[in-house]
Order: sequence, then structure tokens, then C-alpha cells
Amino acid sequence: MAKLVEQYRLVTVTGPGGAGKTSLAVELARRLAGGYPEGGWLVELAALGDPDLVGEVVAATLGLSEEGAGPGTRPLPPAERLAGFVADKGLLLVLDNCEHLVGACAGLVRGLLEAGPGLRVLATSREVLGVPGEAIWPIPPLAVPDDPGQAGPAPEVLAGYDAVRLFAERAAAADPGFVLDGASGPLVAELCRRLDGLPLAIELAAARVRALPLPELAARLEDRFRLLAGGGRTVDPRQQTLRATIDWSWALLAEPDRRLWRRLSVFSGGWTLAAAEVVCGGDGLGPGEVLEGMFRLVDRSLVVAAGGEPARFGLLESLRAYGAERLVEAGEAQAVAARHRAWCLRLAEEAATHRTARPWLRRVGADYDNLRAALDRAVAAPTRRRRCGWPPPSAGTGGPTAPSRAASC
Repeated sequence: MAKLVEQYRLVTVTGPGGAGKTSLAVELARRLAGGYPEGGWLVELAALGDPDLVGEVVAATLGLSEEGAGPGTRPLPPAERLAGFVADKGLLLVLDNCEHLVGACAGLVRGLLEAGPGLRVLATSREVLGVPGEAIWPIPPLAVPDDPGQAGPAPEVLAGYDAVRLFAERAAAADPGFVLDGASGPLVAELCRRLDGLPLAIELAAARVRALPLPELAARLEDRFRLLAGGGRTVDPRQQTLRATIDWSWALLAEPDRRLWRRLSVFSGGWTLAAAEVVCGGDGLGPGEVLEGMFRLVDRSLVVAAGGEPARFGLLESLRAYGAERLVEAGEAQAVAARHRAWCLRLAEEAATHRTARPWLRRVGADYDNLRAALDRAVAAPTRRRRCGWPPPSAGTGGPTAPSRAASC
């Protein structure tokens, strides 16, 4: 990433809330600041709510007074003062938490880069700034171990994964008796996997080992938003709980994008654009809106573009769980689940006519989690169980099997 800052004059570190964007940018700026005559400067924008004050905050951070062009004149606007300051200076400017002020930040940065050839800007944001020449660094989740099945890696191997190492460090700080060993290692690895390697979530979970043993912590992760609360009192309120940091992303979206996010939560293991248009479209979202909304959610670090052909997308589990809660609140859960179930049934029926075709085998394999989730929901829903004649007749009566009953729901 240091090479990226050397190559491009504006680099934006993007990622979902709690991914560690600020920590990464600050550490990088600390390492690079010595290479700039005027050093590195950190401008914290998280608490700023008025976009008109972005320039003023940057100017105040750099120590620029409200001076005028001459005696008796009115003070120069902050953008002009900043442009004059950076014109002949070399410095690294770090703008932290730009997502709620993205338009104002983009305009200011573009003007300053034009005015100061020696200026480099490193920004952190859940959304790209959209300035010409901007390089984007999507911060990935921390590395987590794969699910090994019954036998897990040795503790020293697990400690080589960033997510496990972070959990172990924070857990030992909360409970000096915590040790990453053969007993705790598999549970820590499971927790880190289920938390998607998200640093904030891992730190909040590790702090709970003071009160909860690891097996109970893992069992209660189904209610992650209630469990992962109570962060440090000195950190930004948006980073004190997992829910708060996701609430912030939700608040920045327009209603069509919120609607799409909550509907996408019905998918398990990812989806294609065509699937999203079928399952999430309608009731206020046309096919074009699904396409455009998907691009916006990717740009805002909420949906992950997983690649492939056809292209697949996904949600981190915490973002999926949050969207699922919002889907229930909106009263859309049953309708969207029904569309998802119908889509899965069509996929299964089409695949049944191409049993030996490799493309179809790969397609069904890619959506195995969706097929299983749809089946589980159909079997679990009490009203549908009664309507479909579930549970099936007792053994020996020749009644339909569980899968066929569930599929008919």
C-alpha cells in the first residue's frame, strides 16, 4: 500500500465499518511522514456533521488562521487558504472517516491536489470519493483459518492467522488466564470465521471472555448484536458496538438501497445479479434499480463483489444478519423468502434436466447454500408446515418425503 501512495496522489482506503481503515491509514502515515518536508497530518472527520465546515476543520488542523488578503479585508475562505498553503509544500494529509461528507471531501481534495503538486492525500471512507486519479485500496477482512472439520490445526499454526492472533491478544488483555492452546484454538478459529475476520467484531467478542467461556460465547453468537456491545468508552460511539457501526452505514443510505440490502439478506452463500433481480425486485424495486443499487452497495463497501462468471456477490455475515433484522421490521420477510424459495425451486428443476452437464453441476454447487437455506426455512415455518401437510405421515404409510413436502411449500 505504501507503493500505492507513492504512485498516486490520492489513495482512498475503503471497507465496511469496523474493518480497521483508520488504524491502517494512521500506521501507514506514521511510517511515511518522514518522507515529506511538512510531515503527515491527521484530520478526524467522524464527529463533523456539517459538510460546509470540512475546509475549516482541515485548515484548523494545519494551524491556518483566518487571515485576509490584506489589512481590513475579509478572511479568505478556507479552501483558498489551504490552496495557498499547499502550493509550495510537500505533505501527507490523512482525511479520516469521509463517508458522511463524501461530496465536500471530494471537492476540497480535488482543489487542493490541483493547487499543490507536493501534496499527497490518504483518505478513509466506506465509500470512494470519486475524484479523478483516485486509487482505491479495499481493505480485506483479516485472514481466518478454513473450517478443518474434526481435527484443527495446532495452536502455533492458528496463531499465524491475523484474526486469531488479534482475538488471542485482546482476550489475554481482558482475561490474563486466557491461553491459545489445543482446547481454545478450535473455538477461537470458529468465532473468527463466523465474524468474517472483521477486526471490530473480533475485539468486541474477545472482550467477552472475561465473563463467558468460549463455548458459551460461540453459542450466543447467533444474537451477535446484543452480545458484541460495550466497547471502550474513549472510542467513537459508532465503534463501541457492532450494531452502532452498522447503523451508521444504514443511516447513510437512501431508502431504495436500504430496501435492497435487507432483501439481499435472504441469500446464503452469495448470489448472481440475475438472482437478485428475481428475488429482490418488485414491490418498489424495478430490475434497473436492483442493478444500480447493487453497484452503489458495492461502492459503499456493503456488498462484496466475489468475481466469477457469472459474477457473484455476497454479504459479510454481520451485514447479512443486520439486513435480516431490518427485513423483519419492514414486514417483508415472508414475501422475500417466498420469492427466494421459488427461485431455488426453479433452479433445482432446471438442474434436474441437465444432471450430467458440468456447467449445471457448477451452478448448483455455487448455490448449494441457497438451496439448503430455502429448504430449511420451508421446513421450519409453522404455517407452511400445516398448509403442506407437514409433518409427513408416519413410516410405512407411503407419504411424501420431507424434501418434496418442503419444496412444495
